[in-house]
Amino acid sequence: MDIQCPGIISSIEGIFLTHDNLETREEASDGEHITGKKALITEEFNIHKYAEIKYLEESKKHVLSFFNAPPSLSIVLKCALHHS
Repeated sequence: MDIQCPGIISSIEGIFLTHDNLETREEASDGEHITGKKALITEEFNIHKYAEIKYLEESKKHVLSFFNAPPSLSIVLKCALHHS
């Protein structure tokens, strides 16, 4: 899967994975039970583990080509627009 950025990537602010997405049931202070989800979120530091970053000269944009990305992967990017 490819994602084209609106410009060039100036920084990767964070790479996160969600693990152990478990349904939980806890008792609230009023005695009622609350059902929800509990997850462990870890931070990764190597984007190249999940994607290749390519630069398209004609459009002056970066493209991320994902190849090993789990469904729980979230990436926060900071992009800068190219000015001619």
